[in-house]
Amino acid sequence: MQLLEYIGETKVAKEVLQSYQHVVHDFLDKPITRKGLSTATLMHDYFLYDSHNLNCWYTFAKEMKPSLESSMRNLTLSMNENMENDVYIVSMEDCENE
Repeated sequence: MQLLEYIGETKVAKEVLQSYQHVVHDFLDKPITRKGLSTATLMHDYFLYDSHNLNCWYTFAKEMKPSLESSMRNLTLSMNENMENDVYIVSMEDCENE
């Protein structure tokens, strides 16, 4: 996405971001089992927890879903309006475990 933005392919960069957001949303919400459990729910149920990461998958899904859905709506609106909006990508890294 950053390369596409750099070379001026803003529309393609937004399409790539939209595709990525849909994959993450499916991970959080799309039922994949007969019982209707999502991948995030399965990760929550079978992840090895300790006192430092208790319920990390549940918390991740709960906190991520509203902001992801809001971002998906905003991106769709900006793509439909044919306006030149900037796309900002923020990434974070846990330095503690390096």
